[in-house]
Amino acid sequence: MTNKIEKLIEKCKSIIPLEGRILVHPLKLKTYKETQVFPTGIPYQKEEEAYEGKTPAVGPINEEVQTEEKEIEINKRFQEAIILKLPESETRFNVGDTIIYGVGSIFEFDFIKGVSIIYKYDPIALVV
Repeated sequence: MTNKIEKLIEKCKSIIPLEGRILVHPLKLKTYKETQVFPTGIPYQKEEEAYEGKTPAVGPINEEVQTEEKEIEINKRFQEAIILKLPESETRFNVGDTIIYGVGSIFEFDFIKGVSIIYKYDPIALVV
């Protein structure tokens, strides 16, 4: 374990999470690159041009849409975290274990910087 994690574990020793909650230190969110297609031009006529007598209403003037491919970075849906403190009744994990959980299930614990809370059923895997 790194010195930073050991300091966080030491800070969390004075806190006992209530049943069903785990204090964790989330690791860096992983991303992947994906190529997606985006339209570059708008195939619709501007509203001002529609009233100048060119066409009766705003609508498509060109059926062909110009596109371009861009490589964008997308966040993964799962993230790793290191367990800092467990309730006394939790026996599945140990302090210092690395777990994987869904990104949407974490809550910021602003009492200690770098610490977050997840529910005990949110981890989906243990990293060995």
